[in-house]
Amino acid sequence: MRQKKESKTTPRWVPLLLGVLVVLIVMAAGGYLYTLYAFVDGEFMRTDLETLDLRDRGLTDLRVLRRFETLQSADLRGNNAPLEEYEYLREKLPDSVLRFDVPLGDQVYDSLLTELRLDDLPEDWENIRLFSSLRSLTVDHCTNPAAIEALRDSLPECDMSWNLCLGGEWYPSTVTTLRVESSSVYYEELLSQLSWFHNAESVEVIPTVLSPAQQRSLLGAYPKLRFAWPVNVGEAYIGNDAESLTYSITGADSTLALDGTLDLLGSLRSVDFTGSKVPARDRLAFREAHPELAVSWTVLLRGVEYPCNTQALDFNGVALGSLDELESVLPFLPDLQKVEMCDCGFSNEEMDALCKRWENIRFIWNVRFAGFTLRTDATYFCASMDGLSHPYLTNSDTEVFKYLVDMQAMDIGHMYITDISFLQYMPHMTYLIIAECYIEDFTPLGWCKELLYLEAFNTSFHDMTPLLNCPRLRDLNLCYTRVSAKNARECLPQMTSLERVWWCNCPLGDGQIAELKEEYLPDCIFFTVYGGEPSGGAWRYHQNYYEMRDFFHMYYMPGGTNGVDKDGAQIVVDDRGKEFHLFDFDGGQYWWTEEKYASLGWYPYIIGVTA
Repeated sequence: MRQKKESKTTPRWVPLLLGVLVVLIVMAAGGYLYTLYAFVDGEFMRTDLETLDLRDRGLTDLRVLRRFETLQSADLRGNNAPLEEYEYLREKLPDSVLRFDVPLGDQVYDSLLTELRLDDLPEDWENIRLFSSLRSLTVDHCTNPAAIEALRDSLPECDMSWNLCLGGEWYPSTVTTLRVESSSVYYEELLSQLSWFHNAESVEVIPTVLSPAQQRSLLGAYPKLRFAWPVNVGEAYIGNDAESLTYSITGADSTLALDGTLDLLGSLRSVDFTGSKVPARDRLAFREAHPELAVSWTVLLRGVEYPCNTQALDFNGVALGSLDELESVLPFLPDLQKVEMCDCGFSNEEMDALCKRWENIRFIWNVRFAGFTLRTDATYFCASMDGLSHPYLTNSDTEVFKYLVDMQAMDIGHMYITDISFLQYMPHMTYLIIAECYIEDFTPLGWCKELLYLEAFNTSFHDMTPLLNCPRLRDLNLCYTRVSAKNARECLPQMTSLERVWWCNCPLGDGQIAELKEEYLPDCIFFTVYGGEPSGGAWRYHQNYYEMRDFFHMYYMPGGTNGVDKDGAQIVVDDRGKEFHLFDFDGGQYWWTEEKYASLGWYPYIIGVTA
């Protein structure tokens, strides 16, 4: 019986185990409830809430709210928690929008406000950093620019504007041009305050309150600012932006007063000593010491007085004998731009050397070649201007062309010229006729960046590549040249400025030309009649042609012009090869309508004009 009784006794570890299980269950339940609820201001709240309204509850400890991990927004206004509590919550709940009170001075503001305007920054200005949604801050009278600079770094997305004081007047800190008119402004104030005008580019100080030494100090402190202020020179004050100075107003009898302040007159370009007490020798010394200035006086040259601002001299036809006298006065004529010296007795080489010694002055003289005389500032030249009586130019004649740097239009067609390298000296070449010349190298055409019109028919022209450097070219006549179809296909699509292409015996077929027009040159006119006249069709019946002839001061020539016959009649060949001999031709474009040619009984066949 005793053995049976002992077998029914409960082991002592069982209650212990049950106790442990109970504790674990309670702890698990408590942990579970802890994750779901938080005790806030005397009540349990679910921690998975997305919004909280805890306004005006007098809360002082907000750290329990960090457990609300799904919280999207909370209104905490009207509580007594220190600002550090809100900053702590923002750190722990970065995705939540927290609204609370932010004290500034004697006022309280909503932390989510977007715009704030203050008369000045309060002592607790650092609280402004708590306005996470602030996008606009205006401080009307800022006396602590360092503080607002710090705020700008802390709130990069906030547009801040503030005014700063100079001489009792307030200016926006963002001004680029600062105009100070108050006579109360003083040097020390300028020295300290200007550092806060970060956008300032120029400062204008109107009153005469600064000494030259103080002005130099400000210039050294703010080298990137442009200052405008009156500078003391003798008995006068001169604006430092003045470009000219009438020295007599200073009352000085030497240049010392100006020498002592010239570094402050950075815009000064001219000094007029007229009426001043400064002796002539001192004026000259000043001029030599300051080549950057235009100093007014007169110079005597061949018995004539010239003011130092003379821009042009004319010695045409005057035998100067030597260049020494002229060059001796040139340094005293700083505004001189041009000297005309046609037929003064100097060689081309002497004049060219003179030009190189005085690159800022244009010297004009006559060049002579093959019976022609041209001024070096000529803008056009036509070798056949006098018809068949003209001389035929060769390469030796064109040696002087390098001096014709203003040349814009040149007709040297039908000449014995093989070298056109002189084009490198003619950057403004616009109209060029080199038809029927024996030119060997056409690459110099690439220097003609302003070229509009080119006639190069009946030449050995074989490569269009140089013309790719002529971006304005619009009229091109390459009839009977040696360009390959491959070269034409490569270059023409790139020459989109072309308006007219005359190319009798063109290496491209009709289909290729049609493709070019469709894809690259839709507005370009092509004239490719096989065996046609190089100047046939409407080549000489177009506004571009008229402009070219007008520039040459020449009459208009009819299409197919082919010289004159032995009796002096103008020969015109139409596009069917028919010859017309026109007596008393006066350049009329539509000559067949004139009564004096009615007896011919023919109308010319001109493609694009009569056909």
